[in-house]
Amino acid sequence: MQKSEKSLEQLLKLKIEAKPDDFNDFWQARFNRILDLSPRPKIFDAGLRGNIRVFELEYRSTGNMKIYGWLTLPAMGLPKRGFVVLHGYGGRTGPDFELPFQDAAIFYPCCRGLGASKHPSI
Repeated sequence: MQKSEKSLEQLLKLKIEAKPDDFNDFWQARFNRILDLSPRPKIFDAGLRGNIRVFELEYRSTGNMKIYGWLTLPAMGLPKRGFVVLHGYGGRTGPDFELPFQDAAIFYPCCRGLGASKHPSI
Protein backbone atom coordinates (compact mmCIF):
# COMPACT_ATOMS: atom_id res chain seq x y z
CA MET A 1 0.00 0.00 0.00
CA GLN A 2 1.33 3.45 -0.90
CA LYS A 3 1.78 6.03 1.86
CA SER A 4 -1.11 8.19 0.60
CA GLU A 5 -3.60 5.32 0.58
CA LYS A 6 -5.75 4.70 3.64
CA SER A 7 -7.52 1.56 4.67
CA LEU A 8 -11.21 1.70 5.50
CA GLU A 9 -10.32 1.17 9.14
CA GLN A 10 -7.97 4.19 9.10
CA LEU A 11 -10.56 6.36 7.37
CA LEU A 12 -13.26 5.45 9.87
CA LYS A 13 -10.97 6.57 12.72
CA LEU A 14 -10.66 10.12 11.35
CA LYS A 15 -12.31 12.83 13.42
CA ILE A 16 -14.79 14.93 11.48
CA GLU A 17 -15.07 18.58 12.44
CA ALA A 18 -18.54 19.90 13.21
CA LYS A 19 -20.14 21.82 10.38
CA PRO A 20 -20.07 25.63 10.73
CA ASP A 21 -23.07 27.16 12.51
CA ASP A 22 -24.18 28.96 9.34
CA PHE A 23 -23.75 25.94 7.03
CA ASN A 24 -27.46 25.43 6.27
CA ASP A 25 -28.17 29.16 5.94
CA PHE A 26 -25.23 29.62 3.55
CA TRP A 27 -26.34 26.84 1.20
CA GLN A 28 -30.02 27.81 1.41
CA ALA A 29 -29.11 31.37 0.37
CA ARG A 30 -27.06 30.05 -2.58
CA PHE A 31 -29.97 27.83 -3.62
CA ASN A 32 -32.40 30.77 -3.44
CA ARG A 33 -30.09 32.89 -5.66
CA ILE A 34 -30.08 30.12 -8.27
CA LEU A 35 -33.89 30.01 -8.32
CA ASP A 36 -33.92 33.66 -9.40
CA LEU A 37 -31.25 33.17 -12.06
CA SER A 38 -32.00 33.40 -15.76
CA PRO A 39 -29.22 31.30 -17.35
CA ARG A 40 -29.92 32.50 -20.93
CA PRO A 41 -28.48 29.34 -22.53
CA LYS A 42 -27.05 29.44 -26.05
CA ILE A 43 -26.17 26.37 -28.07
CA PHE A 44 -24.22 26.19 -31.33
CA ASP A 45 -23.90 23.20 -33.62
CA ALA A 46 -20.14 22.57 -33.94
CA GLY A 47 -20.49 19.72 -36.45
CA LEU A 48 -19.75 16.04 -36.53
CA ARG A 49 -16.83 14.14 -35.09
CA GLY A 50 -17.21 10.61 -36.41
CA ASN A 51 -20.58 9.33 -35.19
CA ILE A 52 -20.94 12.12 -32.64
CA ARG A 53 -22.63 15.51 -33.11
CA VAL A 54 -20.91 18.21 -31.05
CA PHE A 55 -22.58 21.32 -29.68
CA GLU A 56 -20.83 24.22 -27.98
CA LEU A 57 -22.85 25.92 -25.29
CA GLU A 58 -22.77 28.79 -22.89
CA TYR A 59 -24.99 29.94 -20.07
CA ARG A 60 -24.99 32.46 -17.25
CA SER A 61 -24.23 31.46 -13.70
CA THR A 62 -24.39 33.43 -10.46
CA GLY A 63 -22.74 36.82 -10.62
CA ASN A 64 -23.67 36.92 -14.33
CA MET A 65 -20.58 34.84 -15.08
CA LYS A 66 -20.51 33.00 -18.41
CA ILE A 67 -19.98 29.25 -18.22
CA TYR A 68 -18.97 27.33 -21.33
CA GLY A 69 -19.22 23.69 -22.19
CA TRP A 70 -20.11 21.07 -24.76
CA LEU A 71 -22.86 18.60 -25.41
CA THR A 72 -22.31 15.52 -27.52
CA LEU A 73 -25.12 13.45 -28.99
CA PRO A 74 -25.28 10.44 -31.28
CA ALA A 75 -25.23 11.63 -34.91
CA MET A 76 -28.08 9.24 -35.69
CA GLY A 77 -30.97 8.23 -33.46
CA LEU A 78 -31.85 9.17 -29.93
CA PRO A 79 -29.50 8.86 -26.95
CA LYS A 80 -30.13 5.84 -24.73
CA ARG A 81 -28.43 7.31 -21.63
CA GLY A 82 -26.94 10.54 -20.38
CA PHE A 83 -23.87 11.63 -18.45
CA VAL A 84 -22.38 14.78 -16.96
CA VAL A 85 -18.57 14.68 -17.17
CA LEU A 86 -16.62 17.18 -15.09
CA HIS A 87 -12.91 17.92 -15.03
CA GLY A 88 -10.00 18.46 -12.68
CA TYR A 89 -8.19 21.67 -11.75
CA GLY A 90 -6.79 22.11 -15.25
CA GLY A 91 -10.22 22.81 -16.68
CA ARG A 92 -11.46 21.61 -20.01
CA THR A 93 -10.91 22.78 -23.57
CA GLY A 94 -13.31 20.39 -25.28
CA PRO A 95 -15.28 17.19 -24.96
CA ASP A 96 -13.70 13.77 -24.57
CA PHE A 97 -14.07 11.59 -27.64
CA GLU A 98 -12.40 8.51 -26.14
CA LEU A 99 -15.38 7.55 -23.96
CA PRO A 100 -17.03 4.30 -25.09
CA PHE A 101 -20.58 5.73 -25.24
CA GLN A 102 -21.63 6.26 -28.83
CA ASP A 103 -25.31 6.10 -27.76
CA ALA A 104 -25.21 8.75 -25.01
CA ALA A 105 -25.95 12.41 -24.48
CA ILE A 106 -22.90 13.76 -22.62
CA PHE A 107 -22.71 17.22 -21.06
CA TYR A 108 -19.20 18.59 -20.45
CA PRO A 109 -19.49 21.79 -18.41
CA CYS A 110 -16.35 23.79 -17.78
CA CYS A 111 -16.46 25.08 -14.22
CA ARG A 112 -16.21 28.80 -13.54
CA GLY A 113 -12.72 30.19 -13.64
CA LEU A 114 -11.16 27.12 -15.26
CA GLY A 115 -10.33 26.10 -18.83
CA ALA A 116 -12.82 27.50 -21.34
CA SER A 117 -14.67 29.34 -18.54
CA LYS A 118 -11.65 31.38 -17.41
CA HIS A 119 -12.49 34.68 -15.79
CA PRO A 120 -10.10 37.46 -14.71
CA SER A 121 -11.61 37.62 -11.20
CA ILE A 122 -10.77 33.96 -10.52
